Amino acid sequence: MNICSGCTLCCKVLGVEELAKARDVWCCHASKGTGCAIYAERPHTCRTFACLWLTQNLPPDARPDRVHGVLATTDDGSHVVLHEDPGWPGYASAALSTFFSTLTRDGKVSVVVRTGESMRTVGAAIPVVLQ
Repeated sequence: MNICSGCTLCCKVLGVEELAKARDVWCCHASKGTGCAIYAERPHTCRTFACLWLTQNLPPDARPDRVHGVLATTDDGSHVVLHEDPGWPGYASAALSTFFSTLTRDGKVSVVVRTGESMRTVGAAIPVVLQ
C-alpha cells in the first residue's frame, strides 16, 4: 500500500473550507516534503481525504508530487478528477494519459482535469459539472 511519505501536494491543490484555504495555494500548515504541522488536529476534510494514489495503490511514477497532480474521485464516486498543480499545467495530464485511456475505455468513467480555474473532460459519456 502506498503512503504519503513526504508528498504534500494535496495541501496545495485542494481547498479546505474549515481552514478557509483556497485551491491552488499552499496551506499555511503544510510543511512541504514533510507533512502537516497540525496533523493530530487537522480538519475533517483533511482527515477523510485520500487520493487515488493511496487508495488504488497506483505505481510510484503516479505519485502526486512526481506528476504534479492529485487524483481523486467526486463525492459520489462517479468521476475521477485530476487536480493539476497550476505551476505545471499539462504535466500531470501527459504523465497519466495511459492511465486515463484505461479508465475511460468503456465510456462509463469520465476524467475531469482541473488546472487553476479551467476544467476539461477526458472520455466523458456525460458532461461533468464540478463545484
